[in-house]
Amino acid sequence: MSTYQFPPSPNSEQELLERAYALAGKQLSEFQQSCSLVISNNSYAKGKIGQLIELLLGANNNATPQPDFQTLHIELKTIPVDNLGRPNESTYLCHAQMPPTILKWRESLVYKKSQRILWIPIIGSAKSPLLSRTIGQPLLWVQPPYIEAILRRDWEELTMLMLTGQHDMLSANLGQYLQVRPKAANSKVTTLVSLTNGETLPIVPKGFYLRRKLTEAILSTYYI
Repeated sequence: MSTYQFPPSPNSEQELLERAYALAGKQLSEFQQSCSLVISNNSYAKGKIGQLIELLLGANNNATPQPDFQTLHIELKTIPVDNLGRPNESTYLCHAQMPPTILKWRESLVYKKSQRILWIPIIGSAKSPLLSRTIGQPLLWVQPPYIEAILRRDWEELTMLMLTGQHDMLSANLGQYLQVRPKAANSKVTTLVSLTNGETLPIVPKGFYLRRKLTEAILSTYYI
């Protein structure tokens, strides 16, 4: 069995895009036996798909809270879509720190992770085996000012709730394009957060997610 030689970090945006376009049209199963990642055909292995694409494109910035391609200021996001290019679910963006320590939008991880995103669609129905799915055409998206304004408003509203300890008010229904949702294997996984009265409360870890209606609008720029 031959071993796939994963490339080093790309030196330019063009080099990154060339690698991404070279993957388009290939099935995930083509890489299953040539890498150390074990990808099973169930929904719990979806995170492995993102790790695989990171390796194939040379992402090397998993250790710090910065975009995946830090020198290029580009975040990498794989996104499961159906055969018409419509996202199957919302997209995890980053961890939601509780209580938040960064209170300025332009310094937030949400801002840094959402400014420039390389979207890699993973095509297949929601019920299809993961390994049978196909890597789609990449899209390098640069966030326009009007989208940033909406995300900033959502982030400020959600951050204020977390800052003031109103965790019971956090709902996936809040936010036009950005939402806070649980980010854990199950509801038994909890972390302690400090309340304004000095008490602590166990809650399920949460993350910031981009809503499906936003990602569908982004992907429609080349699927229509």
